[in-house]
Amino acid sequence: MTVSSPKAPHRLRLHRARGSVLLLAPFVASCAALPTQPTARRPEANGTAPAADYSWRSVVVGGGGYVTGIVIHPKVPDQIYIRTDVGGLYKWNTTAQRWVPLLDSFPRQDWHLYGVESVALHPENPQILYAALGKYLPRPWLSQPSGLYRSEDGGTVWRKLGLPVPIGGNENFRWVGERLAIDPSQPKILYYGSRTDGLWKSDDEGQHFSRVASFPATGTAELGLSFVLFDGKSSLSGQPSQVLFVGVAGEGIFRSQDAGVTWARLGSGPFPRSPQRAALATDGVLYVTSVGDKTQPGGVYKLQADRWFRITPTSKTRYDYGGISVDPSDPGHLLVAPASDVFPTPLFESHDRGKSWQPLALVRQAEVPWWPQRFFTGHTSSLLIDPHRPSRVFLTDYYGTWKTNDVYQVPSSWSTLQAGHEEVEPFVLRSPPAGVPLLSGVADVDGFRHEDLDAYPKTRMIGPKGEDGDTTGLDFCEANPSVVMRVGEERGGPFRGARSEDGAASFVRFATLPFAKAKNGRIVLAGSDCQRAVWVPQNAIPSFTSDGGKTWKPSQGAPKNAISDRWDYTHPLASDRTSSALFYLFLQGAFYVSSDGGQHFQQTAQLPAPPFDTRSGQPGPSVKTTPGVRGQVFVCLAENGLFRSDDAGLSFHKVAGIDHCQLFALGRPAPGSSQSTLFVYGIIGGVPGIFRSEDLGLTYLRIDSPSQPIGDQAMVMEADPRVFGRVYIGTNGRGTFYGQPR
Repeated sequence: MTVSSPKAPHRLRLHRARGSVLLLAPFVASCAALPTQPTARRPEANGTAPAADYSWRSVVVGGGGYVTGIVIHPKVPDQIYIRTDVGGLYKWNTTAQRWVPLLDSFPRQDWHLYGVESVALHPENPQILYAALGKYLPRPWLSQPSGLYRSEDGGTVWRKLGLPVPIGGNENFRWVGERLAIDPSQPKILYYGSRTDGLWKSDDEGQHFSRVASFPATGTAELGLSFVLFDGKSSLSGQPSQVLFVGVAGEGIFRSQDAGVTWARLGSGPFPRSPQRAALATDGVLYVTSVGDKTQPGGVYKLQADRWFRITPTSKTRYDYGGISVDPSDPGHLLVAPASDVFPTPLFESHDRGKSWQPLALVRQAEVPWWPQRFFTGHTSSLLIDPHRPSRVFLTDYYGTWKTNDVYQVPSSWSTLQAGHEEVEPFVLRSPPAGVPLLSGVADVDGFRHEDLDAYPKTRMIGPKGEDGDTTGLDFCEANPSVVMRVGEERGGPFRGARSEDGAASFVRFATLPFAKAKNGRIVLAGSDCQRAVWVPQNAIPSFTSDGGKTWKPSQGAPKNAISDRWDYTHPLASDRTSSALFYLFLQGAFYVSSDGGQHFQQTAQLPAPPFDTRSGQPGPSVKTTPGVRGQVFVCLAENGLFRSDDAGLSFHKVAGIDHCQLFALGRPAPGSSQSTLFVYGIIGGVPGIFRSEDLGLTYLRIDSPSQPIGDQAMVMEADPRVFGRVYIGTNGRGTFYGQPR
């Protein structure tokens, strides 16, 4: 299939700009000697040759994602699980001293299930656990269903159960308590507090659920019920627990005293209207944290003799409150945590049932070198006093998990538990031909210079004033990989773009911006002129610089909005890695070329325009060029496949055999070959997988593992130009993976 230029090449001209006319004739002549597209033959049986023996590992970064809850088995010490908003479920391996991901076998069509809203552990059988999985509530762009899942082997194999309500592990109020609860007296009984449709109950271990018709509340829209909590001491002669509590956003706490038959709101006194979490002391006193609303501020409450008492710690700062735990060996000992993004945020401790509070004296020690001091108690989700070792306390927050082995020590010493928990979300990955093997631009924590793929980075890509936020665009200069540029956005600060002369070890902000609010988007450097770059900011037309970012001018003839949102995973811009002048741009089927360093763009070809919604959680179209080969450019177009041009974008041919191209990359040629290795994350011959081709699409090898399909929203792909067969895949929740032949 050939997709032709809308005009004959010899007639192509760029329009007049600033009094000059730029002709493409010299550019077209330079392309005449390029190799023609070979006739592609179909792949072998099922589109692939036998699978290659590959090893897949996480690029070690060290957390950086929201841990929304932690649970410990009531009878098995050190059986600990953490849940995350977009990165799946993890179990602590005491021997290895690291977190083990439990959902990595879920395939790409189940990416939605890597958001974990709640976890419940069987009180008698430690091998049985339940997880409520789903990142988002129903949206027009979301087709994947959420669900409640059960494992009977500690989290290796999962089976979907019969809960019919939507789940939102990455929605607002994702940091609240456990919405899913198992009756400790009758483990066949499960309750689930939904976000949208009240309280649900199962009497057969989750096989079937029915709505509890007598439960009178549904809560604030899309927040719903925030926790279900049993009083395990309320069971009579092996019967179901009689007393249970349910928190309801905007409506307070409801209690049943007859095993869920009838319910009443506990509203005497200043009750917690927007409850977050609750803890039941051994003396029967219920403690609850709440966020503020229009009627009252956030705070801490206790229910005693059916009356609420506000026991919020006295503080100069007015906080909402989240994590709370009561010492199982001392009902008077409480810990609470504000749900705040402001550093430093204290933890509060009481030894008299909340009558008085003191900030907990503590010191912090992060095992991850790049973590700043503020990565502690950042919007704390859960505090948990270990039921087996009450001196040991766990804390989870925006960035990871912390632990102290002796909360009674003054000050208590807190350390991170990060090994194995990888949750950063890369916007862009780049592997330069010299220097470090990988550069990554990521959400929330800037980006990294990965000197060792298996060790924590030493620093982040922060500027001279310590700014941080998102790095959405990142590139190096092919002629001198020490020159790196990045663009993005600092939250509330000055960073929009910066340049490095030392391989991303340090950055200096651009002296100017294309316009006052320019931010995010993508940036690429010219292949052989390290002073020249093109930047496509968010919601804007491209701009170019010819002096290393000191000044910027708008590109003439280029379309607007090639990048429409910070979370737009389109990669529409590329530079020819052999040239100082050639840049390529794609938008909605139209392919544009600049032959003068980004000053002017003109459409040269029309390609299919796959439908793309930035809210879909999937990557958009991407454009890449082959290092060392002038004029060879590829465009990845989802269900329309992969297209290739050998004449610098004047015409394209579809690469045979690829049914769906989600991501692709070009890496080091195979030994004895000069042809770049092509990697495809997509569907070939009807088979979903990750594939490698050593002949640019004539034949393919499948390189992914059925037990590790890298299914959590693979969003960006890069290949290593120095190591044959090595490829990197960045996800929207499970960090970055790298695969290479064993």
